[in-house]
Amino acid sequence: MKKIVAVLMGTLVLGISGLAFAADPAPAAAPAKPAAAVVGVVDLENAKLTDIASKEITAKSVLAGKTTVVAFAQTACSNCRDEISYLVAIQKDYPKVQFAVAFVDMRPSEPKIASYVQELGFTGVVFTDPQFRFAKMVGVNNTPSLVVINKDGKVTFTQAGYDDGAKTNITAALK
Repeated sequence: MKKIVAVLMGTLVLGISGLAFAADPAPAAAPAKPAAAVVGVVDLENAKLTDIASKEITAKSVLAGKTTVVAFAQTACSNCRDEISYLVAIQKDYPKVQFAVAFVDMRPSEPKIASYVQELGFTGVVFTDPQFRFAKMVGVNNTPSLVVINKDGKVTFTQAGYDDGAKTNITAALK
């Protein structure tokens, strides 16, 4: 009986240590950032947006007919602030391009958003998208994210996240 208990205990110990080893594999290399994705044509006629006065508008009324860079941001996101500051810096270099910021804050505050964009010197289109309705239409799942929509409503560039490479990518997408 003692031999059976000893064998069972040994098997149990080996099994548990094997599970622990399997659950803690060697660290993998950091995953590569995904390449910018292109979503396709956005139905601007049926894409509903909300301006910062809480009025519902269509994407077509503010985005159609112009190449537009849309930054998806949240007021509490420091990387979003950096991205919008970068867009402010390049706006003058692209006079034929419209710049827009879609705030996806869960509870958007019009005075807070107005103050935020004024502080950054952003002069483009500003709207809110707290349910991510428009964001999902253009393939955005997080902030900060950038999307370029051409004058025909086709998404030609997307980028999730912000880093120094984002600057290069967005300027290349606008050329």
